[in-house]
Amino acid sequence: MKYRIHPDLKKAAYKMPFCKPLLYMSHLPLRMAFPFIKTSAGVSIKRETISDNENVISAYVFRPENTAKKIPCLLYFHGGGFGYEAAPYHKVLSAIYAKHANCAVIMPNYRLLPAYPFPAAKNDALNSYKWILQNARRLNIDTNRIAVGGDSAGCVLAAHICRSEPAPCFQMLIYPVADAKMSTRSMRRFTDTPLWNSTNNRKMWSAYLNGSGVPLSEISPLQMKLGNFVPNAYIETAEFDCLHDEGILYARKLKRSGSFVELNETRGTFHGYDIVLGSPVTKKNVSRRIKALRRAFGSKGK
Repeated sequence: MKYRIHPDLKKAAYKMPFCKPLLYMSHLPLRMAFPFIKTSAGVSIKRETISDNENVISAYVFRPENTAKKIPCLLYFHGGGFGYEAAPYHKVLSAIYAKHANCAVIMPNYRLLPAYPFPAAKNDALNSYKWILQNARRLNIDTNRIAVGGDSAGCVLAAHICRSEPAPCFQMLIYPVADAKMSTRSMRRFTDTPLWNSTNNRKMWSAYLNGSGVPLSEISPLQMKLGNFVPNAYIETAEFDCLHDEGILYARKLKRSGSFVELNETRGTFHGYDIVLGSPVTKKNVSRRIKALRRAFGSKGK
């Protein structure tokens, strides 16, 4: 392998195609498998329904057990190029965040490609945030401590939430999709990297935009106008990832707005490397994510 990927991660360094037939074929198996994935003890998982009178989606709510008081919340959008369902590791990580950041984690099953291009996922994301605010009392969530997060394409949806009013208190972005122009050096360089590459990325944007002609200022985080309040952020990049440079550029954009940004440039990693949950590399960086969440929520502990 020509990329110096950390030995612990090489077992997951395979190619991941992105095409309509595969997306259709993957939806049902992933969704059926999701409930059977085991997570860490001490976290309850409940399925909720989110409706805007036109569309209905479901969401998983992860919550530390034996917690009666109001707790913070992380609204989390899974990656998958707007086309893949949440993977097993998304479920495991959501439970880890809930347990160790002592917060509820709400992960919506937003509508996916190829059947639902823009603006379906965006609308589902905004409706999910609105639903949390409206149901905070029932969910026992502190509305002053709602953060938003996502990995990969999920970060585009998180960026939409950050333009809402009220804005979330924090944003956690893991190897973010941020530039529909695909204009960076890493995008030109990494055409064949594991799990994700610039070829897949181009297909994703084409399918998501679907010839809609929507301005990039309404859909691409690097071109979006930021909201009136820009939440502090944790941004994590992977070394061998076509999205690496746009993650750096987005961190700079947020910093220029006055936001405090913790930038974690991981090494020996590729896009989606944290699928290898048992690796010390993954554990180290997940620990940094949790610490960032705890600081944002004002929680004590490591």
